[in-house]
Amino acid sequence: MAHTGLGTDAVEGIVLNLPLLKEKRLSVEGFSRMTKLRILKIGTISVVRNFSEVYDMLRTMEWLGDPLKSLSTNQLRIMELCGYPLGNLPTNLQLDNLIKLSMQYSSIRKLWEGTKSLSNLKGIDLRWSEHLIEIPDLSGAPNLERLNLEGCKNLTKVHPDIGVHKRLKELILGDCKSLESLSEEINLESVKVINLRDCSRFKKFPDIVGNMTSLEHLLLDGTAIKELPASLKSLSRLSELTLKYCKNLSVLPSVICGLSSLRVLYVSGCKRLEKFPDLSNMECLQDFQAEGTAIAQLPSPSLFPKNIKRIVVRGYKDFPLDSGDLASSMCPCQKEAQSSSMCHISTFGRHHIFRCLLY
Repeated sequence: MAHTGLGTDAVEGIVLNLPLLKEKRLSVEGFSRMTKLRILKIGTISVVRNFSEVYDMLRTMEWLGDPLKSLSTNQLRIMELCGYPLGNLPTNLQLDNLIKLSMQYSSIRKLWEGTKSLSNLKGIDLRWSEHLIEIPDLSGAPNLERLNLEGCKNLTKVHPDIGVHKRLKELILGDCKSLESLSEEINLESVKVINLRDCSRFKKFPDIVGNMTSLEHLLLDGTAIKELPASLKSLSRLSELTLKYCKNLSVLPSVICGLSSLRVLYVSGCKRLEKFPDLSNMECLQDFQAEGTAIAQLPSPSLFPKNIKRIVVRGYKDFPLDSGDLASSMCPCQKEAQSSSMCHISTFGRHHIFRCLLY
């Protein structure tokens, strides 16, 4: 706790870290007199730990009251309440000056009703808040840059307005296993990362409208999507597209061939995927992985760009059996006599793994 010696009314910051926090009972007595508080960090995790260890640690901490009910919050800039035990925030909460809201591992079910004025808010982090069921309208936070809801396993709804936030740079929804969709359309002009990994019920990626040329990383591994929208072709700066273990995905659309900046394309574990389009014009593509798919024939080397660094493909009965022939016919390094390379063909019965790494 930082203070000037003038009493609780002069306190501007409180920081109580885990695991350094020895007292497991947290009293809110005296909070009402802290009218100048700008930083409130309770239960902040000071070292990286695994989920179960952190969860057990927070569960043993006893909150004697709700600090937000008695606290004057209109001066708060940073509010971090790790393990917050209540399902809802106080209705009279004033957060006009808040820049960062973090409530990891909390019991929160819903932040608030309606819309709040949060013009200074730049980051919301509710990771691993397993009771969270929805995210409200955030149109009152026009400067929001980061929204992290990873591991919110019961989250079913994200308000459609999130799809049009002009300054949002990171949208992290990985492991939200109850989430089925976002808005029908998205237009996130500043977004660089969209992470929907292991959202196992997520069925359809929204249509992209407007200018989303800032997007660099689109992570859709483990989702239930069946297809990708044709509007994907507008993502001119996309460098990473991962679709591993999308078990319902049967076709890679030809529009991905127009992704001129794409460096990484992963489709391993897409069991229904039988073929992929000609990738030869994707000059930036460096890493292609397609293990565990339904691809039945060794892809022709003409389907890949000449400068590709790594190809990992798993095939079935129609693959040639001679690994030497595989390397000579398929390996991109054969095209460049000067290049250094490492190639390996593994044969397991009628299955073959082809790996090539140039460096």
